[in-house]
Amino acid sequence: MERINDIVEINQMLALYGHAIDRGLWGRLDEVYAEDGEYHSATSGAHVGRAAVVAYLKQAVMPMHHGTNIFIEFDERPHHATGMVKFLCVHANASVTTGDYADEYVRTADGWRILRRTSRILTDGLAPSS
Repeated sequence: MERINDIVEINQMLALYGHAIDRGLWGRLDEVYAEDGEYHSATSGAHVGRAAVVAYLKQAVMPMHHGTNIFIEFDERPHHATGMVKFLCVHANASVTTGDYADEYVRTADGWRILRRTSRILTDGLAPSS
C-alpha cells in the first residue's frame, strides 16, 4: 500500500508542475523540485538548484504544458524513484512541441520532489493542419 501512496503523491506533484508553470505560480515549484533539484534541458543545458530551475522555467515556458503517460519505478534505494513522462506543449500559434522527461524523484521531509529531470524533444513546433 505504501508504494501506491507514493505513486499517487508523485503523480500529484507532477500535475502541480504543469499547473504551476502554466499559471506562473512560481512559488509552488517549492512543492515540485528538491532544493538541490536539477533540470537538464534539451535546448539550454543544465540548471542546477531549485532557484536556477525556477529562473530557467520562468523564461522558457510554453502557454500550455501537458504531462502524460507517467510511469514510475522504485529501486533498492528507500526514498528514491525514477519516472518517464511524455509531454506536449502548445504554443500561442497552436504549434506543438512533444518530448519525454526522464525523472529521478526523492522523498523529502515535505514529500516527493523532482531531484533530476532531463528533457528530450521529439518534435518541435509542429504546425496545425490547414
